[in-house]
This record gives sequence, C-alpha cells and structure tokens, in this order.
Amino acid sequence: MGELVFKSAGVSSREIDLSFPTQTQPIGVPAGIIGTADEGSAFIPVTFSSYSEFETIFGSSDGEKFGPLAVQQWMRNAQSCTYVRVLG
Repeated sequence: MGELVFKSAGVSSREIDLSFPTQTQPIGVPAGIIGTADEGSAFIPVTFSSYSEFETIFGSSDGEKFGPLAVQQWMRNAQSCTYVRVLG
C-alpha cells in the first residue's frame, strides 16, 4: 500500500509500489487455432502471449493432438495466439 509522506505545509506525495511482476500482453495480430486439449474451458476463445501461458490453461502437448502442436509452432515466431478448445 502507498505511504503518505508530508514534506512541507500544504504539499504531500504518495508512493506507488510498482515492483510486483506484470504479465506480458499479446502483441500483434493473433493466429486463430481450433483444436482439442486435455484441460481448459471449451468453446471459449482465449488469447495468450506465450506458450507457457497456453500450457497453464490447456495443458502441455502430448505430440498427438494437432491444436497444441500448431500453437507451439506458431509461438516460436509470434507473440500472440487465440485458441478455442473443442470437445471430442
């Protein structure tokens, strides 16, 4: 929480702590990929900025599902992707 500091009569300043880690935002035009995954919500488009963020939401790639493989290859050269998980 910010600390209120009085320096002289009628003048006050507030300290704002910006030291917490921030999440990176997606940059550029994302690819739209539709596929299956082991975890995550279905039929809701999710935009993310890194493959590790994709793994926390939808799980890691098992090497057989085409959706996570496409995301992994796209994120090697891009900074944003939108994924929609379908069932079945």
